[in-house]
Amino acid sequence: EYINDRITRKIMDLTDVKIDYAVGWETQDDHIRNEVLNKNMNKSVFENRVVLLGEMGVRLTSYVMLKPSPYMNDEQGVVEAKATIDYLADLCSRSNTDLIIYLNPTYIAKNSALSMIATQTNYKPPRIQDVLQAVKYANQAEIPVYTGLWSENLADEKGDFTHREGYDKDFRTA
Repeated sequence: EYINDRITRKIMDLTDVKIDYAVGWETQDDHIRNEVLNKNMNKSVFENRVVLLGEMGVRLTSYVMLKPSPYMNDEQGVVEAKATIDYLADLCSRSNTDLIIYLNPTYIAKNSALSMIATQTNYKPPRIQDVLQAVKYANQAEIPVYTGLWSENLADEKGDFTHREGYDKDFRTA
């Protein structure tokens, strides 16, 4: 809701560099985004803003969560990330908007609501192999992708991918 024509043009008048708006869209699934994650982000408003970005020549960086719901297993998390990447790629293609994906594997922060739910649902953060699958998927679609491979020292004792079975630091390095 903060993206608008007037402010963006004012920014564009001040610089010659490519403008990029970063938006924590997280997931294409309305229920997960608005009910589970409590983002309260309307899809039609988001889509209208992406059209505006395309008209103005502004790039979109969209944050995508890998395994955003505590009710997902690993496979469902990867499927959801791919669906979100597809949704964003299609929307940006139709809107002539450049896109960068910032993939964030979900981690379980200490004393968070997710940590309480994770215990009840046996939720585990995504595996590093799942991160690699999603990165490769975006790369095959020729979408630039970054990934946040740290939990900002907020994860609980086993709350990120480094504590999952089969963790291989070479995947992270790659």
